[in-house]
Amino acid sequence: MQRDARVQAGTWSGGLPARMSWQAMAACRRSPLDFFSADPGIQGQCIALCRRCAVTEQCLRYAVETREPEGVWAGEVFSRRRLRALAQQLGRS
Repeated sequence: MQRDARVQAGTWSGGLPARMSWQAMAACRRSPLDFFSADPGIQGQCIALCRRCAVTEQCLRYAVETREPEGVWAGEVFSRRRLRALAQQLGRS
C-alpha cells in the first residue's frame, strides 16, 4: 500500500500505533504495490496479495466504516458504488 506520512511515522488510522493495530499484520504493510492505482494489472496483483492476507475481515470492516472511496481493500476494488453495496452487506447505512 502506498504509505502516507502517518504510516511512515509508524501510525495508522486515528493515530493508533501500528504495532497495536490489525494493520500491522496486513500483507500489504510491506508491499511496494500501489493499492490506490487505477491500473487493472496492478489492482490484480493487489487482489492476489489480499487473498493471502490474514486480516481481510478487519480490512474490509475498516474500509467500510471509514468510507474509503477508492483503492483495493480486502481484495475488493473500492468505488463509491461498491462501498455502498458492502456497507449494506455488513448492515451499515
